[in-house]
Amino acid sequence: MKFLVFSVIFVLATLQGALAVVISSPTTQYEVNQPLGHGTYGTVYHVTEKTTGQVYALKEFQDSPLYCRCGRTEARLLRLLNQNGAPVPKLIESFENGDQCHLVLQFMSKNLLQYQREQSSNNHRLSLPEIRIVARNTLLALQVLHSNGYIHSDIKPENIMVDDSETFDVKVIDLGSARHVAHNQYYDLQTLHYRSPEVLLHQPYTPAIDIWSLGLMLFELATGYYPSFSFDSDTPMQQLNNIGNVFYPDQKEILRELDHLLLDENTLPKDLPFRLTQIANLLFSTQPNFVAFIPAFFESIEDTPPSNALLHLITQMLMPNPANRISAEKALKHVFLADPDN
Repeated sequence: MKFLVFSVIFVLATLQGALAVVISSPTTQYEVNQPLGHGTYGTVYHVTEKTTGQVYALKEFQDSPLYCRCGRTEARLLRLLNQNGAPVPKLIESFENGDQCHLVLQFMSKNLLQYQREQSSNNHRLSLPEIRIVARNTLLALQVLHSNGYIHSDIKPENIMVDDSETFDVKVIDLGSARHVAHNQYYDLQTLHYRSPEVLLHQPYTPAIDIWSLGLMLFELATGYYPSFSFDSDTPMQQLNNIGNVFYPDQKEILRELDHLLLDENTLPKDLPFRLTQIANLLFSTQPNFVAFIPAFFESIEDTPPSNALLHLITQMLMPNPANRISAEKALKHVFLADPDN
């Protein structure tokens, strides 16, 4: 028998006479303290469980069948990741009210972007030990997802949570946009600045798109700024053009094709799919050149064995051809993560 679970949201008068919003699940009640963030999928609240006084994060998805399906996907993947000991917040419970889904999660104080902005004395750079923890924990979560046939599809600092109150604890969040590898013909995914070449080129993609995003994020954490091809892009074609200029500065044919594509960006020519595939074949069959990329890295970070190891890992993550990109499993064995002295 299938049970229909209801969540009731109502307003109670507190002892002080103020009004408090309370969200009820089938098992308990959560008093809303304040919103923590709002996005496409819904709103996250800081809440207190009324019986125990324990604080949690409550993610309330928008009231629609589409977003409710995303909520179910996130709940299912969180359970999978929790069972495998992956560094993601613990799912306390999930429940629905019609087409509105709610997830109650372990509360963490800030996301990685907020933490990075606090490091103003170090030009918003994280230390190498902190970067090592971010890289390892993100890869551990991705390894479980990827080995089970799922892609996170939105790795970025805002989707990495940090608790620095005692230890530097890092967990991956926001699995609502995760998708199965079989559903790789949809291109409305990844934040633009972290979007992989194969998605930009509308080519079939794999979990390797998450590794590209992580490589960009690690560069950003080490240097305090976006790579040069990422920060000034406003459209997918601009992003693709900038990637070409950074990784293929001497490849005239590639740069010419990308320039033509940028000029035609607003006209959507009928042969666009063919041209995108043609450019993908050119990019993926040509070895990238990291000569312009490497000096930008060492302008912000000291040239040491550990930083060299980090740079090598980043370049392996930023191979434009996804077939040549390092996997989460192999990256976890990379010298930067395996040996803290390198």
